Amino acid sequence: MTELDAADVSGGRIRIPRSRGAVSGVLLILLGAWGALAPLVGPYWDFGFTPNETWNLTDGRWWFHVLPGIVTVIGGLLLLLGTDRITASIGGWLAAAAGAWYVIALPLQPNLSLGSVGNPIHTSLRGSTVERLSLFDGLGALIIFISAYALGRLAVVGVRDVRHARHRAARQQELDEAAVATAGVRRRESGRDIDEVTPVEDDPNRRNPNDTVVLPETPAHARGGPIEDTTRLGPRNN
Repeated sequence: MTELDAADVSGGRIRIPRSRGAVSGVLLILLGAWGALAPLVGPYWDFGFTPNETWNLTDGRWWFHVLPGIVTVIGGLLLLLGTDRITASIGGWLAAAAGAWYVIALPLQPNLSLGSVGNPIHTSLRGSTVERLSLFDGLGALIIFISAYALGRLAVVGVRDVRHARHRAARQQELDEAAVATAGVRRRESGRDIDEVTPVEDDPNRRNPNDTVVLPETPAHARGGPIEDTTRLGPRNN
């Protein structure tokens, strides 16, 4: 495996395409909404558990229906919107825990002080079985199955994940190169603005080409010519 391939696999271990948990997330959201709302609206059609009253949020309905339904919806949203394996996995485990709670709620309810879930509204064997499977055992098992399927997909690093990581790395490299090029253009424009704002005559170290340059007089002996003795020793006789 080359260094580039190793980097691609490493990036694909964390980041995932959003579509990876989209289907599982949508199904979990629908199941969670059903589990939370069905006990409250089911009495409209004589479906659910007692009391046979719509929108009557008892303690039992809150702890054994509505709360696990909300947790399932949250888990589905994390799977649907998550772009990394950690976030999506948390959503999958939340939904799985809520599904397990639906399954064990009825056997544990007599030993817990969380209120009563009531009795099935239908007294017939078929009707009560359908209500129990739809609101507890069957619902929880279906949520657990979908959550396990989503977690299994998240545990595998596929070719699509590596391709997604490679595309994201190339895109990031293009953005970095564009940022460096933009910074260079800005620096050049900034230097040009400074040159235009500062006049040439304001530079004290710049010499005007029209100025006359006065050179110091060179001594005669340095020029190599005869040295005229201008020392007067006394009056000259004519």
